[in-house]
Amino acid sequence: MLELLFIAGIVILVAVLVLAYFDMADVAVDLVTALLQLAVAAFALTISLLAMMLHAVRRLLKKQNNAILP
Repeated sequence: MLELLFIAGIVILVAVLVLAYFDMADVAVDLVTALLQLAVAAFALTISLLAMMLHAVRRLLKKQNNAILP
């Protein structure tokens, strides 16, 4: 999984360098901001999914402590 992230990072870096070489700085800036928004959204989604999973595990453990069958 980590290798795929490295490969994706290298591909994105090459794309930005090619855009900068052809003097398309505005497109490169738009690409970088879009990628940053995607990274923030993925991080927020991961955190929310972890919170929901923790809440579900907490409810399950509470039911088990009260001897209620799920």
